[in-house]
Amino acid sequence: MKKRTVKLLLLLCIILILSACNKERMNSSEKEGTSKIQTENTVCWKDVHYSLSRHFEKAVVRDDIVYGYYIDNSGITVAYHNIKDSEIVDEIKIEGVDDIRSITVDSQENIYLLGVTEENEVFLRIDEEGEITSLGEFVLENINYEHEVICKGLFVDEEGLFYFWYETVVPLSEFSEDAEKNVYTLADRIYVKDAQLQTLFYEQIPNSSGCQLLSFSIGNNGVPTILVKDIDGVYVQELRTEQGDVTGKIYINDSGFIDNIENLTAIDGGFLFCQVGDVYKYLFQEQTTEKILDLSSYGIYQSDVIYLGMKEEAIEIVDNYHKSSNSEYTFLEVGQSDELILTMGCMEAFSELENAVTMFNRFSDGVRIEILTYYDEQQGFDAGVEQLKLDIIRGQAPDILEVSMIDYEMLAKKNVFVDLYKYMEQDRECHKEQLISNVLDAYELEGRLYNIAPAFQLYSVWGSSSIIGERYGVTLSEFMQILKDNGENINAIYGFSADEPILTTLCTMGMDEFINWESGSCNFESEHFKDVLVFVKEYEGGYKKGSLSEGIRNGKILMSVGLISNVTDYQLQSKLYGGDVSFIGYPVAEGTGTAVSFRGAQLAINAKGKNQDVAWEFIKFYLTNGYDDEGFPLLKVQFDAKMNEAMEKAYVSTPDGKIPLINRVYKDSNAYIEIYEATQADISAIKKLVGMADVKFKYRTDIQNIINEEAEHFFEEQKGLEEVTALIQNRVSLYLKTQMN
Repeated sequence: MKKRTVKLLLLLCIILILSACNKERMNSSEKEGTSKIQTENTVCWKDVHYSLSRHFEKAVVRDDIVYGYYIDNSGITVAYHNIKDSEIVDEIKIEGVDDIRSITVDSQENIYLLGVTEENEVFLRIDEEGEITSLGEFVLENINYEHEVICKGLFVDEEGLFYFWYETVVPLSEFSEDAEKNVYTLADRIYVKDAQLQTLFYEQIPNSSGCQLLSFSIGNNGVPTILVKDIDGVYVQELRTEQGDVTGKIYINDSGFIDNIENLTAIDGGFLFCQVGDVYKYLFQEQTTEKILDLSSYGIYQSDVIYLGMKEEAIEIVDNYHKSSNSEYTFLEVGQSDELILTMGCMEAFSELENAVTMFNRFSDGVRIEILTYYDEQQGFDAGVEQLKLDIIRGQAPDILEVSMIDYEMLAKKNVFVDLYKYMEQDRECHKEQLISNVLDAYELEGRLYNIAPAFQLYSVWGSSSIIGERYGVTLSEFMQILKDNGENINAIYGFSADEPILTTLCTMGMDEFINWESGSCNFESEHFKDVLVFVKEYEGGYKKGSLSEGIRNGKILMSVGLISNVTDYQLQSKLYGGDVSFIGYPVAEGTGTAVSFRGAQLAINAKGKNQDVAWEFIKFYLTNGYDDEGFPLLKVQFDAKMNEAMEKAYVSTPDGKIPLINRVYKDSNAYIEIYEATQADISAIKKLVGMADVKFKYRTDIQNIINEEAEHFFEEQKGLEEVTALIQNRVSLYLKTQMN
């Protein structure tokens, strides 16, 4: 594990290398619904980490000193931490203050604090000798204190002028002459005050109607600068304190700049900022945005960063790692790292995968994982998939591969992936017996396991036991007979997606029944597949005459199809079906009809990679640390803990005392259902359902497109069943032959 305290000697021995790596990387444009700036070139960095002695709430760095404050049981304390010798220089207790809004340091090493008491705000200075002085009360002109006033920052420039950034509410008439009386809007104000706290002027920006003050900062050149978004884009202005005015607007020629930016800091000629886990640099003169650092590669979460700055060509970061008691200072300068670097190729980085990479990089000794994303916004998703597949086939792929977006079964025939069982057999910490084995069985190919994930979820069909009985693994004819016996047809099944053909859902669950991935052959002329097409043809869109609960009660909804990804999913379905629910599974030719899919990122090891043993160490780390509380954990010990947790009684405190915690609420026009802790019977049902899963649920877009295209001729009665199934058989056979050879 890395020791994060490094002495000055190590820092001084690092040689600054000004050449970039010129490593081309394609970057994901989306993470958890957010967009990301596209860029091609990144810089290689050499990192040194210093564990600080305190957990700072906020911090600033100046001349190798971290100035910050921390809060403990004794109150608020300001600390000076010398980076050179990793020691606390001094600590000063702040009495009579309930909280600190902001902290800053001037060129003479005076510390300024904007604190809060029960009555008001206080402005304090701590000089070089550690003496605390109150600088007196200060007035914010034209503030209506009936509305909430929020301090967003305190700054001081080289001339000793203070800048107070507040968000407040002001009359809309200050921005629009046509505004009605007593109409207010949010606004950001920056008050510029002299050493006597007299206001020289203030600059204000409306925080509404497409306008927003994104940042205020004072760069290394000492120039105070605002960054503003308005309806025309994003612009920069320098505050001219002498004239009490601002310079002209300089618009930034990059629309992506404004999305999801944090920790924005002025540097000479531009800005440094974080965006969706990466650090970028924007230069005014060049009008360019350049990605310079992937935070996850250096074990840093963007949400943990409390200071970002630039010292000459180096980057300084102070962060509060969420599993550490102390803050950490990281110094990065351009240069080749001595660590062994493994690359991970994926279409886009799932959040739980990126979290695992960040955690691994923070604590691994001498090894670093770098994520290489193949999705390119300009080329499109399909182009990224094809490039990833091509790199795998050519032996040019990254060391670790995320394969959920590709048909890895066809690639596996080319011996491009490592059999993970080979490592499990030798690893006492991650043996197959320690995992949910039947889930792995569903993903096996010829007795080998090529990909894995830390969590899974289940797909099945369920209904009232009194109607479907206590059985599973029924054929299509048996399935249809159940519906017929109850006077209904396929439209009495609830849960097929409105935006996805029902045929796609059935094939996604049952594709392994029609294709033999080991031989590369298929059988779409089987009676079972023909029955599937006939079954789907009868579907008219499902029950539409009322709510789900009403349909179940009046016998118009006999079964539901869908996803079970946690205990409350099962509890809800049990209650909807009157506590009399059982799982019949999808209609199948053989097996149970309940399918499983890995949830999130699915990792494989490149069989042509040079560091397969190290790659396994990361995959093992991902299995044991990557579960993000979504779905069911694959590790038995985590699965059992999750089941026990689901049965724990939880309470919330109210003025009337403690009441049971509601884990989930379901409501439609005819029902209101509250879900509390699970019973032992619920857990037993979940374990039984997990044990039933025997095939994998996986989208295979290319093959499905062929099936849907040809099946449509049958649904529209343009071609007969035999002709359509023969066409599907021929086309899919040709596709498999092309892909597997």
